[in-house]
Amino acid sequence: MCSLCAPVQDTSLAKQFEEDARDMYNKAVASLMRKSLIINFAFADFEELHGNTSAAMDIYESLLTLEETNFTLVYVQFMRSARRTGGIKAARTVFKRAREDPRSNWQVYVTAALMEYNCSQDKNISFKIFELGMKKHGDEPGYVLAYLDYLSHQTDNNNTRVLYERVLSSMPVDKTRDVWAKFAEFEAAVGDLPSLIKVERRRASAMKEELKGNSTVLLVDRYKYLDLFPCSNTELLSLDYPVKDKDGKVGLFQDRQDSSKHNWLLAQPDMNQMMPFKPSAAEGVGMNAVPGGTFPLPNSCAAMLKHIPPPDCYKGPFVQVDELLALLQKVDIDHTSSADMSMMATSITSTSRKRTAAQDQDGNDDNQNIPQNDIYRARQQKRVQLATSTATT
Repeated sequence: MCSLCAPVQDTSLAKQFEEDARDMYNKAVASLMRKSLIINFAFADFEELHGNTSAAMDIYESLLTLEETNFTLVYVQFMRSARRTGGIKAARTVFKRAREDPRSNWQVYVTAALMEYNCSQDKNISFKIFELGMKKHGDEPGYVLAYLDYLSHQTDNNNTRVLYERVLSSMPVDKTRDVWAKFAEFEAAVGDLPSLIKVERRRASAMKEELKGNSTVLLVDRYKYLDLFPCSNTELLSLDYPVKDKDGKVGLFQDRQDSSKHNWLLAQPDMNQMMPFKPSAAEGVGMNAVPGGTFPLPNSCAAMLKHIPPPDCYKGPFVQVDELLALLQKVDIDHTSSADMSMMATSITSTSRKRTAAQDQDGNDDNQNIPQNDIYRARQQKRVQLATSTATT
């Protein structure tokens, strides 16, 4: 789309590009991207760039008719576009509508005040707009900090201190964190050391629950400058120094350039070794059962369990391990020498051989002595008889 906005030497071709881009924008804002602010803002800038001021204003007006959107941002961009096309008076008209609209927020006051200061060079109007916003948004830390930042650039130190005192006395304590930090930074820049120490003591008293007696944090705030700190990363971590991260949340110190460099400060588990937990009321085969669910077993154990019968196939008998061990401990085992054991084994072997030879000679007696359930011995005896009868014939 930027290539369509670039100057083209051929007038007819440039006109065709302009119409094609306008048709594309119209199709976008007329369908799925009707509520997309970035598409509508780009469309308004496109119309403004090609001299269609009324069309650009109509786009902003259509955004204000939506049921749900960021109306504050729409008014801010509307004021900027009106100032570019119609001057500061047109921007004032839009600001009047914005401050009367309950859907707008404090950002419109900051935009209007800074626009008056930078464009019309009228400090009085800017001051009046900021004071007007204080009546409605005096408890918003963001608005107060913007107002304080504006006054600090005017080198009006007395009025700035008065505003600090007025805000800190009326704003809830839980919202004064950034205001106190800004006040201490202001005194460090333009005040003397006794004034700075006085502000730090008041800050410690107001935020004693948060600081928890850690007064070293105030020294870090006193000596730091922008992103330069008087302590190393490890020392800031040990001090529990609160620093805002990229998301605006307050937490322990982290390197804003590359937080991955300081992962060594905190132990982290190996996520690749973690096993997924599956809530289950019944215990499945191949699972490591725990109260409330199961964990999968290692691959080798799970593969082995798949090749053996499940536990339900074994009906008993079940050995009571504890009782078995107790009985083994009570048994008095006769400690026989190894020589006696060898002689006993030899005697048993010779007796077995003699019994086998006698059974081969007298098959009928063996048939009578064979147990009825010993199928193997019966089949073996039949083979012997069959071989004997065959040899005789």
